[in-house]
Amino acid sequence: MRHRQEAMAVALMAVQTNQDQLQVNGCRIHVVKNQKGLRISENHQEIFRITKK
Repeated sequence: MRHRQEAMAVALMAVQTNQDQLQVNGCRIHVVKNQKGLRISENHQEIFRITKK
């Protein structure tokens, strides 16, 4: 659970600083933004997604 919280915190940092990739404390986050929404993954596994309607 702690790792998941840390991954989400790093993902938030990446989004707030407008970065596509960010690695902090062993968490490697990749952010994909497009017309359909936002997808956040860690080590090629999706952890969060927002889609537009």
